[in-house]
Order: sequence, then C-alpha cells, then structure tokens
Amino acid sequence: MTPDFKLWVQEVFAPFGRVSVKRFFGGGGVYLGDTMFAAIFNDQIYLKADAQSRAAFEAEGCEEFVWTNPKTKMVWNSAYFTMPAMLFEDEDELRRWADRAFAAAQRAKAGRAPRKKRAAAREI
Repeated sequence: MTPDFKLWVQEVFAPFGRVSVKRFFGGGGVYLGDTMFAAIFNDQIYLKADAQSRAAFEAEGCEEFVWTNPKTKMVWNSAYFTMPAMLFEDEDELRRWADRAFAAAQRAKAGRAPRKKRAAAREI
C-alpha cells in the first residue's frame, strides 16, 4: 500500500474522525483509536459488520470479503463488506456507516477474551 493510498483513505474517513491506516494481512486496517473498523484488500475498502449490521450491508448489495487458504482450501468469511459507493459522495451517510462499522468492531472486541500478557523475559 502506497503512502498516497493511505492518505487517500484517511481523507475518505475524515468526516468520521482522525483515522490511522496500518498493515494488516497483506492489506491494511483502518483504525479509530485502537479499534479496527475497516479493512483494505486489493485497493477496496471494506467495513466491519456483525449480526446486528449485516442485513444493512446485504440490502445495499455489498459483498463480503472472503479469503480461501491456497494450501488448505479452507474458506474464511471476514465479516467485512465492501463500502457502499454512495458513501464516497455523502459525508453524512459515511459517518453513519463508519459509526455502524465501529460499533460492530467494538462489540466484537467486547466479546473476545482478554489477551494474555507475555511474561517479561528474565535475565539469568
């Protein structure tokens, strides 16, 4: 992902807030604070969805990012859906959909068990 593309993504989400873009599995993750609410794969922006928001994405004809492991042929449904095209033109709608994606990401974080901290290495 080029620096220019990262800047463009930050500009796209400017109406929602000051976001950062970090590397994520060969693509990028879009974060507000420490919460990833959008992903970038193949120069396409995908917003986080869950059981509460999935129907809205499907109603807009958004496609879920699906990845197939080339070695095991296992399929991973990501719960990230393409961003509706109308959002690039309507800042109010962008804020609503980004808020929906952020809420889904927050719910997902709340449902996960806390990460175990690594024990600090000790000198012997």
